[in-house]
Amino acid sequence: MANINLTYWGLTGVKGTVTVDEAVLVDALITAIATDEGLDTNYYVISKLDDPSKSSYYYSDSSTTINTIGITNGSVLLCTPNQTGSKEQRQIQKLDIAQRKRQGGPADDSSVDVPYYRILNEYDRDSLPTKYVGNTTVDNANPAGLILGRPWTGIYTTPPAAPFTNPTLTVGSAVTTVAQSPFAGGGNSYSFISSTNSYIQAPASADWAMGTGDFTVEWFGYQTTLAQFQRVFTVGDYPSIDFGVSIESGTFYFWSGGDADTDYSSSSATTTNTWYHWAVVRSGTTLSVYRDGTLRGTTVSNTDNINDSLTPFVVGNTNTYATNAAFVGYITNFRLVKGLAVYTGNFTKPTSALTATASANPYGGSNTAAISAGFTKLLLVP
Repeated sequence: MANINLTYWGLTGVKGTVTVDEAVLVDALITAIATDEGLDTNYYVISKLDDPSKSSYYYSDSSTTINTIGITNGSVLLCTPNQTGSKEQRQIQKLDIAQRKRQGGPADDSSVDVPYYRILNEYDRDSLPTKYVGNTTVDNANPAGLILGRPWTGIYTTPPAAPFTNPTLTVGSAVTTVAQSPFAGGGNSYSFISSTNSYIQAPASADWAMGTGDFTVEWFGYQTTLAQFQRVFTVGDYPSIDFGVSIESGTFYFWSGGDADTDYSSSSATTTNTWYHWAVVRSGTTLSVYRDGTLRGTTVSNTDNINDSLTPFVVGNTNTYATNAAFVGYITNFRLVKGLAVYTGNFTKPTSALTATASANPYGGSNTAAISAGFTKLLLVP
């Protein structure tokens, strides 16, 4: 006999698959599905969802094989609750299914098709205003259970956030990954040259629209020449850059708000062949630029509405890819955080690769806020 693959819609509302022998007994099929969902086999009634002509419903059956009732490779099965048994059994069944549905599957199970919104560790039927013993109703003096509408007890835990993923990136043909790093432990960087094909682009997105809120943009940069109008990142082209940084002949420029006005500048900011960690931070209406963890110059007021969601975010060049605007050197560990001022004063610069989430002050010192899931919008760590 050969194995066949079956799809099922489970009691928890989750779509799953099982592989069984084509002549397996019905009760063995139900056991496979119940094991996959983490529920009791007695809770299941199955039917063929992909064949409306099959009106029969199949309970656990130790004498019938699935191939004799039309279940074959590729069949889609519908699972419904077993309505036999006492009222007490059915009540427990409903609670078990509800609890499993609230879990939605193991925290590391990427195959779960429906998101779970809260993990419920346990339940207590005595917390119900009404419960069953056999087929007998037992009323509990528990108005709280009635008001809350659920008998759940124990610790409520929040499911882990989905892992961070970058938007789809377009990397210019002139950009390469090289073994260059600001960290003692080594690592890689993106190498940029003076070319129209030297850029990394993320598509237009509301993620690049900071509004008037807080943000942090940081990166490690190493320039091999200071000539021309080297863009670190831009949303838009000069003189209409909505959001961007350029380092020109050693002078650091920051633009925001879509006009030609320079919102911040600092001369003699860089030298060639030297790694620097840069961070541009807006907290409230205060804009700060840090080099290697130390405030560069003084803070400036910035209330610009950075609202361009229709233009790509480009690292290492301007949006129209110009040779004289290409960054020349290495960039690594570029991180864009929206809605959070990660640095609120002088800080200890990173000594290892940046991550999408981070604890407060991960490298010691002070003035570095924790980054929770959802704040990081772009992270380039080659």
